[in-house]
Amino acid sequence: MRFLPPVGSTPLLLLVLLVACAPEHRDVQLGAPGTRTGPTMPLGASTKDRFGLRQRQPSAARSPSAQFEYDLPDGWSEAPASDMRQVNLTGPGITSWVTQLGPGAGGVLDNVNRWRTQMGLAAVGDDDLEELAHATLLGQDALSLDLIAPDRSKRLVGRMLFAADRSVFVRITGTADDVEAQLPAFEGFVGSLADAEAGATRGGGLAWSVPDEWQPLGDDQFRTAHYQVAPGVRIWSSVLGGDGGGEINNIRRWVGQYGQSMLRPEEIDALETIEMLGTSGKFVDLTHEDEVTRGMFGVMCPLGDKTVFVKMDGPSAAVRAHEAAFRQFCAELRLD
Repeated sequence: MRFLPPVGSTPLLLLVLLVACAPEHRDVQLGAPGTRTGPTMPLGASTKDRFGLRQRQPSAARSPSAQFEYDLPDGWSEAPASDMRQVNLTGPGITSWVTQLGPGAGGVLDNVNRWRTQMGLAAVGDDDLEELAHATLLGQDALSLDLIAPDRSKRLVGRMLFAADRSVFVRITGTADDVEAQLPAFEGFVGSLADAEAGATRGGGLAWSVPDEWQPLGDDQFRTAHYQVAPGVRIWSSVLGGDGGGEINNIRRWVGQYGQSMLRPEEIDALETIEMLGTSGKFVDLTHEDEVTRGMFGVMCPLGDKTVFVKMDGPSAAVRAHEAAFRQFCAELRLD
């Protein structure tokens, strides 16, 4: 972060360069920082408070894009966010963005016809809405649209989520051919999209050890201990205050993100527990039977005043291949 002095002042600049030689097995200790990039959440905050659902417009302390977490597809880059594009991305020949508005947001039919008009297509009526396809967005049922201009100069693929407390729109646009080429990347992006875990701390007073071959990916306000375990496979931890939104709510959110069947409360109670941080946490396996569909391992460990989460994400077969490493990381994670 750069701090610029006022015009006309003569600041004293000090540059400190720290160079550390990493051993073969890195031991990392991070304490909780003095500042946060996101807003502080009170202990025991509700799920709505934690996910920022009551604050549609971002505050000065939080950028619009911080309302969501997501995986950036290979070859795509981030463009500046705005109030109307909380996530704004570009890729080869395409643009893609996420817009979150209040409930209703002008109505389903008007929004569908707005997208159709942009593609040069005729408007539809209420009866036609029943024929629209559905898909999952943010763990909930959403409308799915695939619109191509008559001359194939433009194509729009997107989803519309109309929930009780908000409306969310996700889309990719470009020429018909460019959108077709980027559809797998777009579907991966949509599948990874999640409400930001506001209040997560950097380090969170945790310490851990990792194999030397794990590559650090950099921490942010949502992730610490963030590493690439293998090509396409990542692991990270998050720390939230209180119960972190609740065990059932978090597991159901994960299930929705990874396209699995929703678990009943009794099934959640029956999940395996593993030893972690001197207590135990629920172990959630959301990998798929096929090799390439994105899956995850997750553990949540309540510690009274905070909850620690650890996740490993990637192609299902690759995640399963690193289950032993995941369990070892959780077992060796400790309070600093």
